[in-house]
Amino acid sequence: MSGKGKHDRDIDDEDPREWTLQDGRPSRYFIGKSQNVPVNLDRFLRINAGDPAMRDFLPKLKRHLFPRLIAELLHEARNNLDDYSSSIPALESLSSSFSDNDLNHLYLHSDRIYRHSILRIRYTTYDCRRDCDIIKPSSAKHDFMSIRGGDALDSESAASDLPIGSNSDEGHHYVYGRVLGVFHTNLIYGGQGKLDLKKRRFDFLWIRWYIPKEANEQTWASKRLDRLSLAPLNDPESCDFLDPRDVLRAAHIIPRFSLGQKYDPKVDSGRIFSKGAKDISEWEEYIVNRFVDRDMTMRFHWGLAVGHTYTNRPISDVLTGMVPDTLDTHGQAGDTVPGSNMMEVDTGGGNDEVGNPSNSGNPQEGTGQEPDSDDPEYDTLGKDDSIEGGSSEHDPSSESSSSSGGNDSDSDDDFYM
Repeated sequence: MSGKGKHDRDIDDEDPREWTLQDGRPSRYFIGKSQNVPVNLDRFLRINAGDPAMRDFLPKLKRHLFPRLIAELLHEARNNLDDYSSSIPALESLSSSFSDNDLNHLYLHSDRIYRHSILRIRYTTYDCRRDCDIIKPSSAKHDFMSIRGGDALDSESAASDLPIGSNSDEGHHYVYGRVLGVFHTNLIYGGQGKLDLKKRRFDFLWIRWYIPKEANEQTWASKRLDRLSLAPLNDPESCDFLDPRDVLRAAHIIPRFSLGQKYDPKVDSGRIFSKGAKDISEWEEYIVNRFVDRDMTMRFHWGLAVGHTYTNRPISDVLTGMVPDTLDTHGQAGDTVPGSNMMEVDTGGGNDEVGNPSNSGNPQEGTGQEPDSDDPEYDTLGKDDSIEGGSSEHDPSSESSSSSGGNDSDSDDDFYM
């Protein structure tokens, strides 16, 4: 019988390619490499034109992807000055501001996005161990949390897409959302400052935001949990797109059953419900469970977990005796997150000082072996979930061959949910 415990799995047991971007840089997340479930955008937008969650789907997607693509091109140009030095001024200008006309030079190859079943998020626990959360949009494990204000968890991330969470809840450290879909697409850029016409893969999440019910995060002294509600779909910012690198962890968000569901199908029979957001089953309020595991609990003891370096505060605050569970520091608008420290926490576990891999997170997700996002035995909730397989290495040029493995007419359903 092996003497290894839950947290003693060898680092060598993991395939490093799963957690590495194509150019060798570390990644905090993993999405399947396959392109077996293509979604034709023209047909997808036409069929779901009346869905409230689909409002401005393509313009929002382009506005989300464009700064990420420009940041990637600028990174490549600075690393190849001999070939692309002339493109740097134009790319630097676009990185600070761009117009709708610039978006017209952003092309989604074959007018397709590619659907995936599972997103895996790697993070460092409060005690400096490694763990992994699984987010699956088609299951109940579809909620996530991010740092308030769009502070990137990865220094390479160019996203700052946390609008609803940062508009009205200045007293909250975290914002919460629900993942409606996990996708990737292959982008081509043909505007000013272009380097080439090569396809570049970008992963993204289609999400719906939660809105906090209180202005400030609940303190430990209040003995209450934070309450949320899903952003109404008539709000143009309720659904948006997010870089997977900006996801901190999966979140355990529980319906407040005492208030019941928001809609009664009999009373609201004339209402147009969204197939994408599934608001027909929406509850009036939700509660954030900060006790789902030890790591989650310590994320609300702000500044007391050695593994959560993004919660580090200035030494002057420590010397004045500011302790989160005895003083109400959660509601201070001046709390900022030092982005320079975040990469040390969550960029693939390479900086794990303990040296032992971990699964001390959610008891259901922290088993000795994590289910692979491409494992058909794990994807049992639908026909689309069972064809997430793919090669172990990503090759955008294999689009045509991999697409032929799946039937376009079967994959482009009226709605994929």
